[in-house]
Amino acid sequence: MINVKGLAKLSWQDPQTGVLQEYILEEGATATIGRSSSNDIHIPEQHVSRQHAVIRYVDGVFVITDLGSANGTFINDQQITEPYPLFSGDRIRLFVPEIIFSAAVTQEERDRAEEKGTVITATMAAGKGSLIISNGPQEGQVIPLLLEEIRVGRATSNADWEVALQDPAVSRPHARL
Repeated sequence: MINVKGLAKLSWQDPQTGVLQEYILEEGATATIGRSSSNDIHIPEQHVSRQHAVIRYVDGVFVITDLGSANGTFINDQQITEPYPLFSGDRIRLFVPEIIFSAAVTQEERDRAEEKGTVITATMAAGKGSLIISNGPQEGQVIPLLLEEIRVGRATSNADWEVALQDPAVSRPHARL
């Protein structure tokens, strides 16, 4: 079992089906995680936000950032509020499920992910830009824009826009990008 350089693996048991899910991140990749099917890693759980978190490859390290999710992102049971470097064995929790980050990927795992279409490459994850929140409760947050059209509005219990901001100054809906 030879490890493949520059790769990482995210794996978890799907809470609804019990099926093991695995995604391989290549060096330079950016992977969005959330309930919306527009994410690189789609987790259709009601407690996972539409755009919950993003993992980026920065200076040789995979770093996870919470995107202002309603239920938070936890690493090894500690809630993160700023970008956090991931290490092999870290447990990422987005309410449900718990995702295991591994910095060791074998060629067999890489090949299996390639067959399933669950390899996230640097070019695949380039997206269409980012929205950077410049003030308010989510100041400094970077939200990747992955769709041709993005609707922005205030975070409410029945909000159906792609970007929900936790700020009473934001209308519901507020903008279309």
